[in-house]
This record gives sequence, structure tokens and C-alpha cells, in this order.
Amino acid sequence: MPGSPDVWDSVDFKVIGATITPEPTSAPTTAPTVTPTPTPEPVITTDGDGFGVDQMGVLREYTGNAKDVTIPKSVTAIGEYAFHSGDIKSITFHSGVTKILEYAFGDAGALTTVNFAEGLKTIEDGAFLGSGLKKLVLPGTVTTIGSAAFHQCASLTSAFVPAGVETVGGYLFSLSENLKTVKFEKGSKIRKFKTDMFYGDKALENVTLPDALEQLGSYAFTNCTSLKSLTLPDTLTTILNHAFEGCTGLTELVIPETVKTMEADTFKGCTNLTLVVTEGSYAEEYAVDLGLAHRTISKATPKPTATPAPTAAPQVKLSKCTASVKAQVYTGKALKPAVTVKYGKKTLKKGTDYTLKYTNNIEVGTATVTVKGKGEYTGTKKLTFAVNPRSTALSKVTAGKGAFTARWKKRAEAGGYQIEYSLKKDFSGGKKVKAAKADTLSRTVKKLTAKKKYWVRVRTYKKVGKKTYWSAWSKPKAVTVK
Repeated sequence: MPGSPDVWDSVDFKVIGATITPEPTSAPTTAPTVTPTPTPEPVITTDGDGFGVDQMGVLREYTGNAKDVTIPKSVTAIGEYAFHSGDIKSITFHSGVTKILEYAFGDAGALTTVNFAEGLKTIEDGAFLGSGLKKLVLPGTVTTIGSAAFHQCASLTSAFVPAGVETVGGYLFSLSENLKTVKFEKGSKIRKFKTDMFYGDKALENVTLPDALEQLGSYAFTNCTSLKSLTLPDTLTTILNHAFEGCTGLTELVIPETVKTMEADTFKGCTNLTLVVTEGSYAEEYAVDLGLAHRTISKATPKPTATPAPTAAPQVKLSKCTASVKAQVYTGKALKPAVTVKYGKKTLKKGTDYTLKYTNNIEVGTATVTVKGKGEYTGTKKLTFAVNPRSTALSKVTAGKGAFTARWKKRAEAGGYQIEYSLKKDFSGGKKVKAAKADTLSRTVKKLTAKKKYWVRVRTYKKVGKKTYWSAWSKPKAVTVK
């Protein structure tokens, strides 16, 4: 493979030259010195679930044990290498996450499912490089995707890139050997494909290119041996070297009249290819000069005047849509929360575009909702949401000698209770203890500093299988120990 995903498409150069001192036209003045504001060092705070978040809201590390991870609401970006080489299986974002930084999920081979959310704008270099991602459906809010973002994703089979994306880096899907289908949504604003976009994707069969594409970068489809057909947009002007090298399955390719640049080795090794070109165009001259087999389309080919019979609107698979549902609180009754389903920027309507079926949606644990397509939408999509226990309230906190005793109200669905206490009202530096039985309604905490004021709060929890479900914290109470 030419190049490497570590060698990107632009390089900054610094030119060092002689210093030229102009003749002064007035008395010299001294420019004021401006001291740049230093970037604050990240201060990472890790919560009880293993999420290490800095003061800017960037998730810097994850030390938890969960395999199915939901990003906390406090997080605004996923930091560099945050889940690199990790063993999580799925991850669910919320709308407040706007950036995924470099190599955040790089080499996370166990990661097969990513539930993106509207609000995400930027995916940086190598963000999912070498991950186990199987299907890619990006939300309509994404505008920028960096180099090698999905490079060497061996399990990836399909990808949907929404129209809002404006720029993409090189090596985007290269060496993703099982990738079969890629669709750039109608109205896509992408104008340039940089180097090695689909290099070595031997299973690639169907690609819908951006409507505004002007340049196919070098090695764009090199060795895509399963690619049999491709429609090039009428906006295309440049096809760089080796773009289709080794595409032995490609039998016919229509070159738009707008194309004005193709290099000598663009179609090297395309042993079964016939170029279809417009008579008198640059592409015809190119084909003749290089001795390539080609057919010629006359410029005067009349357009059909007959009105074609209307065709049914194409159906869209729900697998290409994004869907989200919020966690719920136990009520003792069946919970049926609203589900948001989107195709690109379009929000689908319940009853018109899809129906919902809920299961395991009463008890504390993980409930399931199945979205079934209707009308123009086909297939199903399964979502899960947490049913958390209700929160409780502190009924009393009594001071003792170097101790306090907290009492709270019972919650029938809880498996136990967790108490947090701290010298600070915001509970920074707080400590946690448990009352691990559902019928335990008080806990005494000892070995505290005498005459000090402590803040106390409590929450319920229940463990179901290997996962623990937590309620919200109670309102805190203050107590001064004796």
C-alpha cells in the first residue's frame, strides 16, 4: 500500500531565510509583549463507574468494567486514546458529545456497535482505526471526518455518510476488507477525496459518490476487485494516478465530459474495463492516446421526451437510521418511553414510518424496544434502555461521637443503598459506603473528625446479572459530629 495512514495529506514547512532590515522611516518603537494564556493542564476526576473526565468535559480515560458503555451527560468530547485497545463491546453517545478526538477507539477490536447521537460534529484522525465496528451510520450533524478514521476496520460491512459532512481525510475506509456498501447521502457537500479512500477494500461492491465531488484522489479504489460498476458525478474534473488500479471486476465506466485531468496509471491493471466517453472530449483523447478500449457517446444524443411512469419511492432500511431512547425510572408499571428515529436530518413519525414494541419494561434492569419500519422504511432496529430504581430520601441524620447515623425511606424495588458523605457541600473528595440489604434502612459511619460538619446523601441501587442500576441521589443533609 502506498504511503501510510501515519503520513497525512498536508505537511507544514518552515522557510528559513536571511533577515532583511528595512530602513527606518521614523523613530523605532517597541511592540508590546503579549503573554499567551497557557492551556490548563487537565484535572481528571473519576466517578464510581470509571469515567475519568477533565474540567473541560473531555473524557480522558475509562477504567470501568462494563462492556456496554453509555457516555455520561457531563461529557462533551471523547479524548485521545480514551478507549484505545479497550475491550468494550458497544458505546452509546448523547447529544452533548460534539467531538471524538484522535485514536479515541483505535484498535478497540471488541467494539462492534456504536450508537451515535445528533450533536456530534467532528471525528478526528484514526478515531476508530482498527476497531471491530460492523455498521457505520453517522448522524446528520457531523461536518468533519479526519484521516484514517475508519481505516482497517476488518468487520465493517456498510457505511452511511450524511449530507452535512463537508470534508474527509485520506485513508478513510482503506483496508477494511469486508466493506461492501458505502453511501454518501444525496446533497453531500464533499468536493475532494484524498489519497487511498477505499484502497484494498476487496469486498466493495456498491458506492454512491457525493453529488458535488470534483476530485478522486490517488489510489482511491486501488485493488477493489469486487467493484463492477460505479457512477461518477457530473461535477468531477480530476482523477488522480492509480485511482482505479487493479479493479479487475470493473467492466464499464462512464467518464463525464467535465473530467479534464487523468494520469497515465489511473486505470493500470483494469484488464476488463471499457471506458465510455463523450465524443470530442478530453476523456476520448485520453483513451485513444493510451490505447484503452472505449466506446464513444455522441454529444447530440437526444434526451427522451416521453414522461416515465412514476416509480415507488425507494425503501430505506432502518439499519441506516439513527435511533435513541432515554433511561427510565421504575414505577411498577410497563414503561413505554418515546423513541427518536432519524434518517439523516429527517425525523421519522411514529405510526407513519415505524411502530414500537416494548419488552422487559417493568422491573429494574435493561428493557428493550423494537422499532419496526413502515411505509418507506423497512427492517427492524432494537434499542435498550435502563429501568433504574426510584431515589429515596434521608429521613434523619443523627450526630454521634466522631460518628453519625443516617436513616432513609425504604424502596421496595431496591437491592441496597449507598451513602456518600463529605466535608464539602459539592461532595468533592467524598467517601461512599453501602447498606447491601433491601431491608436495611440505616447506617452508622464512624471514625470521623469531631466538631466537623459533614454533608450526607443516599441513593438506591439494584444489581441485575453483572450490571448495577442506580437511582439519583437524595437531597443532602448536614450534620456536625460530636
